[in-house]
Amino acid sequence: MLNEVNILIVDDDENITDLLSAGLEENERYHCFAVATGERALEKLSENNIDLMLLDLRLPGISGMDILSEVSLTCPKTPVIVITGVEDIQTAVEAMKLGATDYIIKPFDITKVENSIGSALRNGTKDGSQSQLRRVHSDTPEETSPEISYLDSIARGVEMRLESLIGMTIDQTVVDRTVATARSMGITESQISQWLDSRKC
Repeated sequence: MLNEVNILIVDDDENITDLLSAGLEENERYHCFAVATGERALEKLSENNIDLMLLDLRLPGISGMDILSEVSLTCPKTPVIVITGVEDIQTAVEAMKLGATDYIIKPFDITKVENSIGSALRNGTKDGSQSQLRRVHSDTPEETSPEISYLDSIARGVEMRLESLIGMTIDQTVVDRTVATARSMGITESQISQWLDSRKC
């Protein structure tokens, strides 16, 4: 029998927490806790065996980014999926750098959230394995370099902005905008070239 998964939902919009709780608890494995502030989120983390967090960035009191930073330090094996109305590439990149396993823009499709949770639990559970997106913190030679992972995070942010596009042009658009963003952030041309080579693999 599969173990129950405790999911902490952190959002000050009760409609959002109700929607997520109702949708996710249709899966009998999932048990949801909902809190409206970052302070309560930290309390819940200390009180309960939380397996995964769904986190809004705009919260009263402690911000979502501060919560994400705290979780990455105190509960590094707890996957955090950001679900927010903040549609900004650099914010998405920063969230990924802090350890978020995904960045989902509101309004969201509950199926997409479920898929993201499934992926996070497979790749970043408390069993000790880490999410692929957390490679940005790694400096081991066996894994992708931090620069490549950083650019992957930028690309992920770009892709989120382009989800409404269809057809063959989206891949090149993602590459072009990622490179432009990387240059504006001071990433070297050699690192950009390395990332471009990795996209061809």
